[in-house]
This record gives sequence, structure tokens and C-alpha cells, in this order.
Amino acid sequence: AINAVWTAYNLSAESWGLRQGGFVSICACLAPFVGVDDASMAANSERLFFLLDTDKNGIIDALEFLGMLAMVSSMEPSDKIRFVYSVYDFGERGVLQVDEVTLAVKSTVEGLCKVSKLPAPPSSACEGIARLAFAAADKAADSGGSGAFH
Repeated sequence: AINAVWTAYNLSAESWGLRQGGFVSICACLAPFVGVDDASMAANSERLFFLLDTDKNGIIDALEFLGMLAMVSSMEPSDKIRFVYSVYDFGERGVLQVDEVTLAVKSTVEGLCKVSKLPAPPSSACEGIARLAFAAADKAADSGGSGAFH
């Protein structure tokens, strides 16, 4: 289901900012996966759009949506991480840099906070998590691991 959303996004979106109509169109591919008709999916997608549009400017962040959707999906945890990392691999190198991991953590957490109506942590906390992840990867590399996020 998540890959269907990613494909729909890549085929139709023109930027990382999504307006309501485009968002509802992208989410339409989820209807068969969640077992609802098209009208119900559209109505649910509109409600989700308004939850994500916290600044009420009529545009939501696609990165927040995609990361949040992956985290609440039924995918295995490792598949969730792999999906989010693929979304944030902007250079399509198969390896993430610390700034990409920071953005992945920040956007995903912000999307989750918006739909749960909780305050988002400060950006510095997300950067700290990314740096800890890289430190762990470096430690793994010292022990024979790769030391990078693939």
C-alpha cells in the first residue's frame, strides 16, 4: 500500500508541497488496501489533510505525510525504515548523509505529532537522534560493519 502511495505521488506531484486535491488523488490508491469505497477514501483523505495542514495554508508537506504513513502502516519495522530512507535518499546514492537522516527523523516525527495532536520536539532533538544513529553506524563500522545507512 505504501509503495502504491509513493508511486502515485511520483506520478502526479510536482513538488514536496501538496494541495488538498492532489493529496486526495494520491490517497485514492489506498482505498482497496483499507477496504473502503472511493467516496469514503476521499472523505477520510480530506480529514487527514486538515490534520496535517496545521498552519492552515492549504499545503501539506509530502515528506511528513509519507514518513507518518509508513510509521502507522502494518509494514515490518525494518521495512518502514527502509521506505523512509528511500524517500529521503535525495541523491539516489543508496546511502543517507546526516542531514538527510535529520530531515527524515524531523519530518516523520512532525507528521506523527500532527495526526496525534501532540507538540513536535525541537529540531535539535531530531538532529541529536540522527547524530546518535551515525555514531552507532560508525561504531558498527569499527567492528566490521559498513558504518553507513544503506
